[in-house]
Amino acid sequence: INGKPVAWVDNYCGTYKYDIINGKPVAWVDNYCGTYKYDITDLVEAGKTVTVVAAVNNMVPSRKGLFSSTHRFGGLYRDVEIEATPDTRIDDAWVRGNFEKQSAEIHATVACTTIPCTLKKPMLRVVVKTPAGEIVGTAKQSVKFAKGSQDTEIQCTVPIKPFHPWSPESPSLYHAELTLCDGEQPVHGWTERFGVRKIEVKGDRFFLNNKPFFMRGFGDDFVYPLTLASPVSREEHLKHLKVARAAGFVYVRLHTHCEMPEYFEAADEAGIMIQPELPYYGDYPTEAFAFDPIRDLKELYEHYRRYVSLTTYCTGNEGLLGKPLDSEIYKLAKRIDPDRLAIHQDGTFNTAENSDFRNGPINVWEPGSFKCDAPFVAHEYLNLSVKQDARLEPRFSGVMLPPVTEAERDKKLAEAGLNRHWGDACQDAAHGLQRYYQKRGVEAARIDPACDGYDFWTIVDVIVKQGDTYSAQGLFNPFWEVKKNGATEEDFNLFNGPTVLLLKTEPQCRVVVAGDEVNADFWISYYGESDLVKSKVEWVLRSGTDDLAQGTCDGGDVEIGSTRLLGQVVVNIPVVKKPVHAVLEAKIQNTESNIRNCWDFWIFPKREKEDGHGLAVSPELMPALEKLYTGLLETGKPGSESAGLIISRIGSPDVAKALAAGKKVILINQAVGKANVSLGWWSMGNQVGTAFARHPALGDLPHEGYLSPLMFRILKQGKSLPFARMVPEEIFIAGEGLSGFFLYAGEARVGAGRVLMAFGLDLLSGYPEGTCILDGLIHYAKSDGFNPKGEVIFVSARQNGWKKTIKTGDRGKDNLISGAVQIDVARAMKDKNELVWETEPVPEDLQNKKDYAISWLGGMGYFAQPQGSFTLYVNGEKTIYIASISEKDAEWFNADKTASLKYKRDINTDECGSFTLILPSSKVKPGQPLILRVVGSESNSRRWFGVFQME
Repeated sequence: INGKPVAWVDNYCGTYKYDIINGKPVAWVDNYCGTYKYDITDLVEAGKTVTVVAAVNNMVPSRKGLFSSTHRFGGLYRDVEIEATPDTRIDDAWVRGNFEKQSAEIHATVACTTIPCTLKKPMLRVVVKTPAGEIVGTAKQSVKFAKGSQDTEIQCTVPIKPFHPWSPESPSLYHAELTLCDGEQPVHGWTERFGVRKIEVKGDRFFLNNKPFFMRGFGDDFVYPLTLASPVSREEHLKHLKVARAAGFVYVRLHTHCEMPEYFEAADEAGIMIQPELPYYGDYPTEAFAFDPIRDLKELYEHYRRYVSLTTYCTGNEGLLGKPLDSEIYKLAKRIDPDRLAIHQDGTFNTAENSDFRNGPINVWEPGSFKCDAPFVAHEYLNLSVKQDARLEPRFSGVMLPPVTEAERDKKLAEAGLNRHWGDACQDAAHGLQRYYQKRGVEAARIDPACDGYDFWTIVDVIVKQGDTYSAQGLFNPFWEVKKNGATEEDFNLFNGPTVLLLKTEPQCRVVVAGDEVNADFWISYYGESDLVKSKVEWVLRSGTDDLAQGTCDGGDVEIGSTRLLGQVVVNIPVVKKPVHAVLEAKIQNTESNIRNCWDFWIFPKREKEDGHGLAVSPELMPALEKLYTGLLETGKPGSESAGLIISRIGSPDVAKALAAGKKVILINQAVGKANVSLGWWSMGNQVGTAFARHPALGDLPHEGYLSPLMFRILKQGKSLPFARMVPEEIFIAGEGLSGFFLYAGEARVGAGRVLMAFGLDLLSGYPEGTCILDGLIHYAKSDGFNPKGEVIFVSARQNGWKKTIKTGDRGKDNLISGAVQIDVARAMKDKNELVWETEPVPEDLQNKKDYAISWLGGMGYFAQPQGSFTLYVNGEKTIYIASISEKDAEWFNADKTASLKYKRDINTDECGSFTLILPSSKVKPGQPLILRVVGSESNSRRWFGVFQME
């Protein structure tokens, strides 16, 4: 304007668009990253308004890459900029730092509109300053244009004194002030901020500024609930990245996308190293745009090389671009930018021909078991998935709607017979379980001397739908806030700092008994500034304010970059009056940095047999309980009727009699299968948080209100909720899975009696934590406080109708009743329609009895499917025809009504109950089992008839 060239700066777009200035097309924008500018001198006039139109089309595939679970959108991300410049001007500039020479290599593009250049003595002057304004270097370079050229590349070197390299622990930055002069007269200026660092691979190690380096990385999936797009705010990103640094992180992987320049500016300041990625999964673009990763790599280099935080080039996620493209693009990256690392794609197919380093396991591995020819970084590590917290609903006040509302959460809780209190408790328990596995997982990586880093997955929740809920596997919630009962930045930094103290114990389980000896090996993963000299470990085992044991051990000298055993001690577990939660704290003495860590222990008193007089125990439980209690009576034997408290299982014949007599009963229902204590990698299973109430029935169990390693040995699969008529206030252990909630312990009335119930808790193993709960149940049952208000109904028929399954059409292991291993079924479908099983032997004393009754636990279901019929055969003889299965109590007869099959629906379950088959005594043989066979019609229906296999 007024003789000056005018440039229009185009600031990003989500998909593609045409840019129109004053009605004339200027550019078609379809970029992966970067900010573009265009010469619009001929399209504008001085003193007149400039109209800028962006014609955006979201129908065309975007090159932007990943955007969490929400699709990218098109449009401008920031304000349009129009700049008037001199005829001769600095058109671009960036600075390459040289660590070895302690200097800045200045690169500038000088352009002119008029040919030849109108400046008589064009000169580029450079002053390098600290952010505080201290001058640390100067240089100048004459500017020359080739004949007929409108631009020229200028390069000059500026030594920096005093020199301070950039690192995550000390992110030193400089400002290069470039001034284009005509002799001594300034014409145009440009300021470029930069840092100087050296990152490289030597052998199987990373080195930063010539020192061994451990990549403490996190994953970023572009999660911005309020704005959807990444904020064009350095301050906002800096606030987030400072949280990451406080948690100990120094590196971020941007999954198949590149961030805004403001993000990189913030990372430069915060000390975060960045791995942006091209938008490819293998050789598939994230959307159906033209495959051209070389174009994308060059664009990334040209636009982001100015940021010292840009550390690693990566061409995508978990795949291969193809051969020989993989090695050729690696060579290209190393040729145009030798100062940075390159990896082909994060996750797989990384070799010496296409990558500087490799990726390791996604989950905990045994130290030394992962063999590698280069440094390796654990890929998308841990990814511990739980549910989104409905209590965050008010925080979703921007573009993104709340994934889970409190009303939706309350509805699911009500369907399970629970209230908001239990919902919040299970959610907090989920965060507590995440916190444990986060520490366990990161420490497991740090203790392997071969490991060089990890990408912890992820820093904030990635909101992805799973079932009828959404995942929440991040360290922080989607708003970069600490989760309730989750790890704080300070917590995480204890095991995610440059140097970490680590612990191995023998035995590995840290639930111990007074008098035990624990062999404790202290390890160190050391990445400090200088070697440690004559290190010493100081440790203390503490419960509350009480120091239970303490000591020191010599660690010797420790080199930077080493992971090794530091010292060994034997911890003698002291006498305690009651079970306690203790913490083993350790630190390195006399170091400038605060090197410390801590680990949970649970200590139980040594227990002798307790007095069991007044207790009657079912025969199947007696072998386990008589090891723990004296004076027990066996139910069904003389004298047992005088016992005031019965210990048995649901379905045992002694239970109904005791309850009818108004007695107190403890039901220890079988805990079978694997421990149900693990969180899934990305997906969710039957454990996403188990909560413990402060209830006297749990006795002195030193729990913290949520599932922890204290219970890992004894917690199996609980009973699916709802349990009809159970009162939420009378539940004291409940858990949550992906598809529902589970009951582990509670109390209720049953008829005239009262029951304490345990489901999926191995209380008979002899482990101190299980015995502690058992003692608590017994003491509570004997107390006046045991007075439940809710009344439930049991289906407690004795099961003599199943001993073993011979043939099954299909089987299932989900939503089993207590004590069941699996359910075997016949479906109304060809090739899945036959179920055969054997009963217990018929009693020998059947003489003179008209009928014989056989009962088993089973069910009928999938009523949404088409109708289908089933036929029951007894010892090969067709006996009962079921024209249609029933969702309610039902009864079917044979033709002459001498045989019947009765179904009693268990209202506490979805599709289960008890069956009773009545046969004439003439149809059975004393001492012999029956063979029962159910055959479904070939109706192409998944309706089923089943029998439970019981432990």
